[in-house]
Amino acid sequence: MKSKYIEVSNIPDFKKFEFFTYEQIKGPKKQNPFNPYLKKEERKEAWKSNPYKDFSGIYFLMNGNELVYIGKTTNLSGAIKRQKGDTLNEKNFDSLYFLEIEDGWEMDVLTRIYINMYQPKYNK
Repeated sequence: MKSKYIEVSNIPDFKKFEFFTYEQIKGPKKQNPFNPYLKKEERKEAWKSNPYKDFSGIYFLMNGNELVYIGKTTNLSGAIKRQKGDTLNEKNFDSLYFLEIEDGWEMDVLTRIYINMYQPKYNK
């Protein structure tokens, strides 16, 4: 088996990754799978049509210009739902950057590298 490695000096700045506002991720009210007023069936339909649910990679939550959290996921919409909906661990953010990565090993290593580099307040 060939060993894998990541050259730390080649780690790109996360602000070069794809950018989304929270409003873009959750979508319009009628199609928003996070809308608590939707009936169960409507929420399931909205979730199926959510274009971000299959995104796999590392996300960087921003509150204004401050990086507040770095996480990894195989379901971007689900991760955002957990970050906004969990009242014990809810994170205050208004936008995010996202790096799409399929390889689980690479995702784990890069997530740890980025957390060590930036030390966001919710990752402590």
